Amino acid sequence: MKLFPGIPILVLFAVIVCACTQAAPDSLKRLAAIDELLDRDPATAFDSLSLITSNGSSDKEKAYFGLLLTIAQHKNGAIPKNDSIIAFSREWFSIGNDYYNQARSLFYDGVVLYDNYLDDSLALCYLQHARHIVERYNVGSKRFKALLYSYLGKINSERELNFSEAIAYYSSAIDLESELGNARNLIIDYCNLIICQIQLNRQKEASAALISLDSLTLCHPDIRLNAPNNTKAIYYTHCYENLDSALFYIRKIRPSNSVAEGSRQLLLSTVFKRQHQLDSAVYYTQLALQNHPSSDRQTIHVYYHDLSDLYWQQGNADSSAHYARRAYEALHAQQDKRAEKRILELEKQYDVASRDAALERVRRSRDMALILLAFVAVVTALLFWNRRLLRQNLALSRDKAQKDAFAMSVVRAVVATYAGVNKKLTVIHNLPDGKRQDALGKFIQDNKAQMSANLLSALDESDLAIPESVRQIATLLDGAQQRTVFILTEAGFPPADIGKMLGISSNQVRTVKGTVRERIALSEWGRTREGRQMQTMRVGKPVDKKTN
Repeated sequence: MKLFPGIPILVLFAVIVCACTQAAPDSLKRLAAIDELLDRDPATAFDSLSLITSNGSSDKEKAYFGLLLTIAQHKNGAIPKNDSIIAFSREWFSIGNDYYNQARSLFYDGVVLYDNYLDDSLALCYLQHARHIVERYNVGSKRFKALLYSYLGKINSERELNFSEAIAYYSSAIDLESELGNARNLIIDYCNLIICQIQLNRQKEASAALISLDSLTLCHPDIRLNAPNNTKAIYYTHCYENLDSALFYIRKIRPSNSVAEGSRQLLLSTVFKRQHQLDSAVYYTQLALQNHPSSDRQTIHVYYHDLSDLYWQQGNADSSAHYARRAYEALHAQQDKRAEKRILELEKQYDVASRDAALERVRRSRDMALILLAFVAVVTALLFWNRRLLRQNLALSRDKAQKDAFAMSVVRAVVATYAGVNKKLTVIHNLPDGKRQDALGKFIQDNKAQMSANLLSALDESDLAIPESVRQIATLLDGAQQRTVFILTEAGFPPADIGKMLGISSNQVRTVKGTVRERIALSEWGRTREGRQMQTMRVGKPVDKKTN
């Protein structure tokens, strides 16, 4: 029977699938241990990752390593300059059902793009996709969710100027940080929330949030941040026109970089402008412009617009027109950039949706392939089992046919043996008493010998499968009875059946078998392995002839 030609391929596919589901190697276990260490001791985790080389690693190991390295860099304040490493991790984890690492890789790729001013729209797209995965599959810790919501609030407020959306994200981050008891992040989120509320002129909400912020800073005096001073400076500048308080908190700010210094100088410019000290306002606005990144066209537009307004108030029409033109150019470039970003965002959202749909199709196809593989395996097993049963049935049919033919030969032998028995018995019956008993005993012995001879002849003529070695050993035995008992024993007949065929008892058959065994053991055949494997040599024990 020919087998289905695709079965070997399917079996090979099953072996590959099983091999892919084996336990993770030591390198993956080591990376998993570092992953658990990231939240508790990010510095040690970063040092451990620095000792690992990705040469010769699998794509899974490289993707996991790149994700952990980016997380460790972020937690240690060393954001990479580009997203080449984390982009590989994001692409690798995008296919599969490891939703937690898929969300983390999307998030940290967006963080790298956002912190380096590379692509705000793409960063927001990645962060929104990460949020979708986290909320849909309920993956990730509360700490990761709080960090995700906080960054969504930052990018919506600082780059997208979508303050209402930012307030919602900051509120979610504050709820999670309150559950975790992380006071430092809670203070930063409250500061960002208050600034967004001020931008939307929600003074009552901002005042309530400021009370919570003051309570936190009083309860945790060991946490020293610039964010509360910056927030209070903005609050008193825009809400209550309390410029002295604003200047007090501005002076308490200790900028950590040029961007923070630019923000501080812009606050000073705003305060001096409200105090009608135009020269100081122009001076600090120009300083803020110099310290701000040129890639942030939206903020630069605001700086140019403020300078144009300040020079106009001073009566310097030429300088006012110059900065007004530059503000228009920055705004026009920013609008074109924002339009391009919106188009790119829509394209990315479409790509994400298409990828999700393609991934779902791949999963369904994989499930169908596994079901088909299981079905083919079951059908193949049934075919092999059916083939085995068919062979067994054919073998049984052949054995039955041979035994039926041998049974007919036995019947013919019995008929031939007992032909004319009545006539012979009549003659014996008419003999004198002294000779009758001897004649009857001789008649019985002659019939037994004749029966053995007839059965031996029937065996030769039958289709019963008898090995050639058995026939050769039979020639070494004495008499038809020994030969017949030996051949029938090797053919698989028990002593009781042999006794019925020969007209003798089972014990007598065993006695004959013992004689045959001794005869074979003394011959050359008894010293061979084939002779020792004979049924006559192995089955039963020789019976003492004296006890018969």
